[in-house]
Amino acid sequence: MSPAVRRRALAVLLPALFLAGCPKKRDRGGDDDVVDQPVQDVDAALNLTSIDPSTVASGTPFDATLFGAGFAPGITVYLGAERATSVTFASERTLEIRGPAMAPGRYDVEVVLSTGERSRLVQGLRVDDSAADCREVTVYFDLDRDALRTDSVAVLQDNLACLRGATAPITIEGHADERGTTEYNIALGQRRADSVREWLVRQGVGGTRVNTVSYGEERPVDPGRDEGAWARNRRAVVRLGR
Repeated sequence: MSPAVRRRALAVLLPALFLAGCPKKRDRGGDDDVVDQPVQDVDAALNLTSIDPSTVASGTPFDATLFGAGFAPGITVYLGAERATSVTFASERTLEIRGPAMAPGRYDVEVVLSTGERSRLVQGLRVDDSAADCREVTVYFDLDRDALRTDSVAVLQDNLACLRGATAPITIEGHADERGTTEYNIALGQRRADSVREWLVRQGVGGTRVNTVSYGEERPVDPGRDEGAWARNRRAVVRLGR
């Protein structure tokens, strides 16, 4: 065979040999070529992680939020041996509850699905007798100031769990000493009441529960006319249940 003939033969045979050795390209347009994948169940397992607030006042009903995963409509919530008086399903991760009045102590918090699945937060709720008396809380201010002092913040912090856990409305009264005009003292008392309200709302007390009023110099707690009396009259009073 001449070289020219040999070259023509190879030119014909090599492409055929190459194609024969390659895998056949699959037609991706048909369903038969798609490998079925099992559908994964992504539902989260029931898991109660926290309650807020975790400390409430004894002897009064309270509102709280439960956080976790796997919540569902129809879920039941137990606080120790007591059952939550109402449960609102907000999402698979959040429940809003109202708890009954309870005695002081620490209690397990348990959520139970209609299927019987349970999750428990061991001693997750503290009912505090010392926090129960937040019916009247007084904080004091510096002369001509409406900013909360460090000691006033500490007093509010001590009563925060009680105020957050209660369901009753809250009224904050702003007061001033007798110096200054009536109009000025009314405005100053209002700013002081507003200052306390803003702090409480930032700490999680529901704003719709909190009202403010200013009495200016009209309701002094001390009728004296010296620095000690004036200092006691520069105040805001937080009243629960009004």
